[in-house]
Amino acid sequence: MLPVIDPIFIEGFSVSDATLYDRATGLPAYRGDLYGIKDGEITADVTTWDDLSNDTVVNTWADVNFLDVKLSFSYLGLDSLSLMNDATLSRAGTGTTQDFEMELYPRSWAKTLPYPVRLTIASKDQYGNERTLYYLLYKVKFVEFDFMSPSYKEGMPIIYKGKALLSATNETGAALEAPSFGRLISTVV
Repeated sequence: MLPVIDPIFIEGFSVSDATLYDRATGLPAYRGDLYGIKDGEITADVTTWDDLSNDTVVNTWADVNFLDVKLSFSYLGLDSLSLMNDATLSRAGTGTTQDFEMELYPRSWAKTLPYPVRLTIASKDQYGNERTLYYLLYKVKFVEFDFMSPSYKEGMPIIYKGKALLSATNETGAALEAPSFGRLISTVV
């Protein structure tokens, strides 16, 4: 007789953190915290095709090409933005009187390497136990970012967009048995 195992149901509440991982170490990147996340969205780009036999569909196939990643923030993290597009963030002055400068959409943007990205979501299981749900994407190529009009009490929204690509390695560089976009992790708080 097979053992009875309770199914696990996780209820997610809100995205609380987004972090870029260092490509070399597999650990959160120095200044890689994407501060002030409001919303995160991961959408699969899927190609489907049908097998036909005598003009009848006998099977349908689906394949995920990539995952669209869209992250919305209330704050503009200059350090994180410079990491994502491999741009130099220039600083002048000291302490709270520093000035910052960075090239906007440099041509090098097209050649930037992908980053592992972790999204953190507060959650609970079906028994009411607090859990943390992580979406860890192994290879996110950021393609653009959008500035929105600032508004009172909402800040200056910025939206980072990227594509999660299939990866032969995980966030630490270890080889995977089969290519994957990432993994889903649920831990007890």
